[in-house]
Amino acid sequence: GRISAFKKFLSEMLQDLSDPPPTAQALLALLTDAVRLTALKVQIAFTCESMQPIYDLILSFQKQTGGPADPLGALNDIKSAQAEVTRGKFPPGVQKLLSACPAPQAAAQSKVLQQAATVMSSKVDNLHAATGSHSDVQQGG
Repeated sequence: GRISAFKKFLSEMLQDLSDPPPTAQALLALLTDAVRLTALKVQIAFTCESMQPIYDLILSFQKQTGGPADPLGALNDIKSAQAEVTRGKFPPGVQKLLSACPAPQAAAQSKVLQQAATVMSSKVDNLHAATGSHSDVQQGG
């Protein structure tokens, strides 16, 4: 797909340079390493799926369109989604990528994602506490 086309382009570009930049060489090495590339895809998918509700919530706090009508309810939804991940239940797109991984790699990635969800969950707790204590400001707006 798109990654192999980009890898080919990058490879040809690096061959044409007399002194290729180390970051470009590292990127090509990453794209050529199936295990690391799969890990990257899983982490990007997880980040996208996990962060979208948070972005929607931030937009609603900034009074832009597209945010949830009930910000505190949205925080609770985000928290319960993260709790699912800490128990090893991943969003469908992430689960599909994990299922395609060899078992040891899938287990390692699951552990990384569960740790990330735990961190995000504690951040949501902090945000929830801050929002709860300033709810009068929110309604006064």
